Amino acid sequence: MVRAQQFIAVFLLSYASVFFVSVTPLAAQTRDPKLDALADEIVRGVEKNKPEHAPKNLAISFLIFDLHEATGETTQLGIHLADELSAALGSRSRKMQAVDRTNLRALITQEHLDDSFFQKEKVALWGATTLGANVVVVGTMERGSDAIHLKLRVTGPDPEKSFTLDNGAADWTDERRAWQGQPVPQFAPANPWKDVPNSTDKGYSPPVCIDCPQPPSTEEARRAGVSGTATALLLIGEDGSVREVRLVQGLPCDLNFQIMSAVKDWRFQPAKGPDGKSVTVQLTAILNFRQM
Repeated sequence: MVRAQQFIAVFLLSYASVFFVSVTPLAAQTRDPKLDALADEIVRGVEKNKPEHAPKNLAISFLIFDLHEATGETTQLGIHLADELSAALGSRSRKMQAVDRTNLRALITQEHLDDSFFQKEKVALWGATTLGANVVVVGTMERGSDAIHLKLRVTGPDPEKSFTLDNGAADWTDERRAWQGQPVPQFAPANPWKDVPNSTDKGYSPPVCIDCPQPPSTEEARRAGVSGTATALLLIGEDGSVREVRLVQGLPCDLNFQIMSAVKDWRFQPAKGPDGKSVTVQLTAILNFRQM
C-alpha cells in the first residue's frame, strides 16, 4: 500500500496545479436538489455507522468513484454525475472532506487501470486509501424517462458497517442528456521505441524465455480477489536482458509494483535478426493473475 501511495504522490506533486480544489460553501445548494438530498442521506448514514468508540473528532474524507451503467460501462454521464455528487456531499457537512476526483483520474492513468475494477468494494477501498480517503462511495445508474436512478454502496471507516442507498435519483437536464452520448476518451500509450523492431516482425526470431518467473501477488490483491491480465512492453537487449519496461495495461492493489520489479529481472535467449545475429527487440508480455 505504501508503494502505491508513494507512486501516485510523486505524480500528483509534479502536476499540483492541475489538481487545485475549489471550495464549495457549507450547505450550498447544487443545481439538483435531489443530489443534495442524496448527499444528506450519505452524511446521516456515515454518522450512524461510525466505528464503535470512534473519537468525536474522527476525520472523514470521502471519495466517490465513477457511476457505472448497469452494464458496467463507464460513460461521461457517470463521470459527471459522480463529480456533481462529490460536490454536493462536500457541501453538506464540515466533518466530511472530499478527495479531489481528479486525483482518482491521475491514479487510473498513472497505473494504467480499467476503472471497472473499482466497482469491487475492496478494490475501491484500496484506491481510496491510496488517495487518503476513509469513506468510499461506488454505484450504478439507470437511465429512466423521468430521471436518472442511482444505487450507491457506501463503505466507511468500519467496512463491516457498509450500507446501500437504492432510491437515489438525479433529474435530467440538457447538459446531462448531452453527456450520455459522449464516449470516454481512450488513449493508447505511446510506443517509446518506434525504431526498435518488434519480436514478431518478419525475418526476426523472437527471444526465448530462460528465466521468467510469475510476479507474486499481494495481500491486498488476495483480499480483494483481484484477477485479471496485465500487459507490459519489454525492451530486450542483444544479451537477452530486459533493458526497459513500459506498462500498457495494469492491475490494482499494488500488483503493478510486483510486475515491474519481477519483469525487469527476466532473462531471455536473445532474438535473432534477418542476418542471424543477436539484436535488440521489443516484446509484448502478457501476465495473468488468478486468485484461488
